Amino acid sequence: MRISKSCGGAFEGLMPKPGHYRAWTQFRRNNKIYTFTNTFNVIDVGDLSRR
Repeated sequence: MRISKSCGGAFEGLMPKPGHYRAWTQFRRNNKIYTFTNTFNVIDVGDLSRR
């Protein structure tokens, strides 16, 4: 799985089974911490032919 945005951020991962997942990232800029979340649905690759 690869999630990419035009801003250049990307996430790659292997999920154990289909379902809803939530990922987050944090970074510090000027001593302030920023947190961003992303909720996504993972489907079985076998389901792609049925879409």
